[in-house]
Amino acid sequence: MAGGHSFNTLLDTVWTKLDSGEETSVSKGYASGCNVITEGILSPREVLANALGWYALALIPLILLSVRVTPLILVPAILGMGVTFWYSKSKFTTWSHELALASGPIAASVMGALSTGTGEWLNAFLVALPIVTIFSFAGLALDEHPDAEANLKKGVRSLPYKVWEYGFDLCSYLLLWFIAAYCAQVFLIAAGILATLTGITFILLPLFFGLLVYLKGALG
Repeated sequence: MAGGHSFNTLLDTVWTKLDSGEETSVSKGYASGCNVITEGILSPREVLANALGWYALALIPLILLSVRVTPLILVPAILGMGVTFWYSKSKFTTWSHELALASGPIAASVMGALSTGTGEWLNAFLVALPIVTIFSFAGLALDEHPDAEANLKKGVRSLPYKVWEYGFDLCSYLLLWFIAAYCAQVFLIAAGILATLTGITFILLPLFFGLLVYLKGALG
């Protein structure tokens, strides 16, 4: 995540140009490092060095696990490191933006499963689907909403930006993806892949509905 975010800052500034020029992505409190190049805090080379440094640190436990457990763990690890490049370019495609973001946590889930030494990774892949549905398909629409006006002028075409461009109600869009995530969870419980007690997450729905009401008010 640390290396990927650094690379994303670099790529959005010098490659896709989304964070260069007068109109850039909005600086968000949870990702305040995203505009460090545009604001003159760091140079592109310094951001690149930071990203490579995090990736190098990540390789230490990965190599140990590949030697002691299974070399297969390197496959999702290396693919995961490349996600940031796909993610930066996927904003200019119609359908792959959310898939690029979702592939990161899925790779992490598979790595976690492979590190146990059982060789079982398919269930880890499946149980990650509900959470990445919320994290990626719903989350990106919320994350990109304040960036949409500026970034659409630079050629982005992905679905999260189209939600803003076409005036689709953001709260309804988020609700649809949450319903899809819970449907996936119910299916995994019925299939015996998830434990029945994981259904306790349904108690969060009233809170989520309330948050959507306040979000609607904040959006005007």
